[in-house]
Amino acid sequence: MKNLYSFLCVVSVCALTARPASAATLTVNAGGDLQRALNAAQPGDTILLQAGAVFTGNYTLPLKTGTTYITIRSSASDALLPAAGVRMSAKYAALLPKIRGAGSSYALRTATSAHHWKLQFLEIIGNVNGVNEIVRLGSGSETTTASQPRDIVIDRVYIHGDPVKGARRGIALNGGATTIRDSHISDIKAPTIDTQAICGWNGTGPYLIENNYLSAGAENIMLGGADPKIANLVPSDITIRRNLFTKNLAWRGTTITVKNLLELKNARRVLVEGNRFEYSYAQNQKGYAFLINPANNGTARWTVVEDVTVRLNRFDHVAGGVHIVGQDKVDGSGITSRVLVQNNLFTDVSASRWGGTGMFVVTGDGATDVTIDHNTVVGDGKAAVNGFGLGNVRFKYTNNLSKHYTDGIYGDGLAGGMMSINKYFIGSVIRRNVLAGGVASRYPADNFFPPAAEFLNHFVNAAAGDYHLGTWSPFKAAGTDGKDVGANIDSIAAAMK
Repeated sequence: MKNLYSFLCVVSVCALTARPASAATLTVNAGGDLQRALNAAQPGDTILLQAGAVFTGNYTLPLKTGTTYITIRSSASDALLPAAGVRMSAKYAALLPKIRGAGSSYALRTATSAHHWKLQFLEIIGNVNGVNEIVRLGSGSETTTASQPRDIVIDRVYIHGDPVKGARRGIALNGGATTIRDSHISDIKAPTIDTQAICGWNGTGPYLIENNYLSAGAENIMLGGADPKIANLVPSDITIRRNLFTKNLAWRGTTITVKNLLELKNARRVLVEGNRFEYSYAQNQKGYAFLINPANNGTARWTVVEDVTVRLNRFDHVAGGVHIVGQDKVDGSGITSRVLVQNNLFTDVSASRWGGTGMFVVTGDGATDVTIDHNTVVGDGKAAVNGFGLGNVRFKYTNNLSKHYTDGIYGDGLAGGMMSINKYFIGSVIRRNVLAGGVASRYPADNFFPPAAEFLNHFVNAAAGDYHLGTWSPFKAAGTDGKDVGANIDSIAAAMK
């Protein structure tokens, strides 16, 4: 009776049984019935949860009619909370109502076909067992697009697993149009199993994932990985912009499963722009920061990764840069096609510091129309580019600035240079790249091979992290397009703001 009384003190019986003439505000204080409020809310309503109150359970966002959002948010004043465009963080926790998962299941999920829900200024916490998703947008087992959730917004929300037990996923993303912005997802970790801050495999998209803090063990974001239940589904029209991808260094050398920062196994039309990727170290994989790896378990042979643009990002403190697989040779898939990696800065790409290979790009097994252009790479490792398997079709490597390292541009089992290029990069375009320390006679004409010892001297102040080319560098305005070889450092900084 106390819970019902608390609820009805703010919302009249009429508000629970009939749609008011205008949007209503439903306030739920500590000890109140959150699910009752979710069931009662109508399009346009706002559910205010008492700041700091704890709601423990397995809550469901029901299906409603209408196309106006229902908002669930803190009762705290907007003046005390981060403004739009400002990332949520743990320092606001005292102002946030806390929705905690009960038992071994989710904290919050969508009902079949649920839509037009907005989560704002909340703290959503995994259960103490650390074995499941915290927010479940779609079960992942829907068999029609009509049964998926859609038009979901997660805005300035603090999502985290148990500090000790972690969680399997911060957000399971298996629906239609969804926005995740200005939020914080952390403590997503576990031994022996893969964990992700955000993971989707049975949703259509489009998705906007913007300006979030993302920390997870296996993959910070992964699309694909399990076979979709909806025939021919490929998550599509995905924008991943201005996020911080990071891993906790305390996990290194422990039983926590650690793999990479961003992996695409089934995705189409993806833009990755203005993000910072950091601390990808070898543990359960070789530590490449970004992977494209089309794969399925035998029931989704349409799986494919295509039309991907990775631009204006920073990658710092990583065991390897980009790893691109052309196809699933075991269970079948489409061919990875039209991948552009352009104007990115990679620093401390280091096998000696982070394990793995320290290589910039690994690509093969039939990958088609991969273009690597205007990137700056600073680090140590085995090679700038490694080809493997079935090789690459119409590969372009232009205007990149790096050392040659041991093997330069090479293919598995062969020495670096033309022998490898002729086998693994047939018909490729390789022009106006700096491969410091390489031997010009082993490579196509129209590339640059300054001494490796002078490589860092071409930057304004590499020791202080300034990777603009100095005015004295012969590589200023030396690209195929008349621009500086390497990345546009100012454009990267602007895209990350």
